[in-house]
Amino acid sequence: MRWISSIFLLFMTFGCTTELSSVDVRCEIQVTPHSETSTLGESITLSAFPMTDVFDTHVQINQSVVTVSNIAQENCTECDTCRESAGCTDCAYCVDCDMACQPCEHSLTIDLPSDLPQSNDYWLTIYNSLGSSEPIQINIEEN
Repeated sequence: MRWISSIFLLFMTFGCTTELSSVDVRCEIQVTPHSETSTLGESITLSAFPMTDVFDTHVQINQSVVTVSNIAQENCTECDTCRESAGCTDCAYCVDCDMACQPCEHSLTIDLPSDLPQSNDYWLTIYNSLGSSEPIQINIEEN
């Protein structure tokens, strides 16, 4: 019976190791519309960072869910490699990779429904697995 206690003690001492790591799971997504005014029933593209994938991105305008049709990253290979090598987080600006990341562009395309409830003000918010944006006001013309 004593040997069972010894094995248990050895297992608890060496068998379970805990690796501590820090993960940014709540980023503030930065959003900038590409055009000043959008029209109901059309697609609009916004600059947004950091982005993930279409399947885990949720966009709302005044509490109405809108369809995400595309998320794109252009000229980001060198930036992504640098950020990984430098140990930068998904969220934060990375000083070490400033030059490598200058040409990198992240964009999000959404489809504005033609039946979006009318409002005096339209507020867009983006959510994904990394975090969310503050609501930003966008201009939408009705047909």
